[in-house]
Amino acid sequence: MEPRWRWVLNWSAVIAFFAMPVAFFTLQVAAIQLPWLRFEEHIKEFGWTRDYFKIVCMLVLGLAGLNSWDRHNGRK
Repeated sequence: MEPRWRWVLNWSAVIAFFAMPVAFFTLQVAAIQLPWLRFEEHIKEFGWTRDYFKIVCMLVLGLAGLNSWDRHNGRK
């Protein structure tokens, strides 16, 4: 059985991986529909999301190995 922290880390990374693009798409659609939102003026403030999403992508790709590191490194 996997430890609880690993289960939480796996699922939170997967949820962040899929939810973040949907959230930004929703914000863009809302900015188009609601002219008072002015999302384009504040887009530079979201520069940190590029690095955050790179880290989440690497984490998800690493977790997609399905514990291959544990299986191939002497843990039997």
